[in-house]
Amino acid sequence: MSPKFLDPTKRITVRVPEDKNWIQIRAKMSWTDRRQVEQEMYQIEIAQQEAGNDDAASATFHYSNSGTELALLRVNVTSWGGPDLDGRPLTDLNFVDPDDPLVKRALEMINEQNESRTEPVPEPEPDPEPDPKSPPAENT
Repeated sequence: MSPKFLDPTKRITVRVPEDKNWIQIRAKMSWTDRRQVEQEMYQIEIAQQEAGNDDAASATFHYSNSGTELALLRVNVTSWGGPDLDGRPLTDLNFVDPDDPLVKRALEMINEQNESRTEPVPEPEPDPEPDPKSPPAENT
């Protein structure tokens, strides 16, 4: 697959020492995945304005850091397993211990995999040597 496109099937398995459980996450979030995280992060309440115009509405935005972590887990965890997780649906992510080392490691890996990456700018190719048979370049 071209490096310009994400492989939607690529997964990373997250483990921590001395824990027989594992969590599998997306290798990288797509634009759609990022949008879904943003939608879950921000709770939007729309209320009708009280003053005179019943059609007008106002919006209030609420941000939650723990909501961000839960949104990242909901969007990125694709499967899990092990003695404590086998047979449990992924909807149980709502109830996992946020301080569990495996959960913390999964969040770290999600963040690491989705960091903005900058590649070094390649050195420009040197200009080819002028052909002695070609006319001289004009200075403008």
